[in-house]
Amino acid sequence: MGNKGGRPSLGNSLMTPEKIKMAIKSTQSMGQAALYMGASKQTFKKYAKMYGLWAPSFTSKGINR
Repeated sequence: MGNKGGRPSLGNSLMTPEKIKMAIKSTQSMGQAALYMGASKQTFKKYAKMYGLWAPSFTSKGINR
């Protein structure tokens, strides 16, 4: 069987609320926090919302960071 390309799955165990909080605290945006965790932004968003931690910041022009 062929190996699928793309990013490997992080699974539930690696996306804990504590790790997500640390990533958010350590970075300036949700996108950067996702990169910090080694996850796609969509996956990070899914788990951050699940734990009630999704709070993207907005620039003065109203653009989501």
